[in-house]
Amino acid sequence: MSGLEAFARESLHDYASKSVVPITQLLSRYGFRVDEDNPRELARAMTTYLHLRNALFHQGEFSKTVQVNDDQVTLDCSAHLYNLSMLVSLTCMKAIGFDDGHTNWECWIDRRLHR
Repeated sequence: MSGLEAFARESLHDYASKSVVPITQLLSRYGFRVDEDNPRELARAMTTYLHLRNALFHQGEFSKTVQVNDDQVTLDCSAHLYNLSMLVSLTCMKAIGFDDGHTNWECWIDRRLHR
């Protein structure tokens, strides 16, 4: 997540916004359907990964309980590791201009590699 944030900030020359803003903007430009915050689809919310990164690196915890609308939701690193690792890999592919016409760019959500 930190690498994705650094890449987004450098790519957009945005060093001042909250960390999810440049990430969301860059990924949206690459065609990914992402949100800064999305209580209905936590995997698409960049705040999900930000909360997990902060919990892991600042508190040494693999989960984080957050307020989502009126509910307390516990985010777990293991539940979102696949999503984030695939999203980072796909972002690298987009950054170098790779597109073989067969890649499912939604595989970070639906887990199907090919269309």
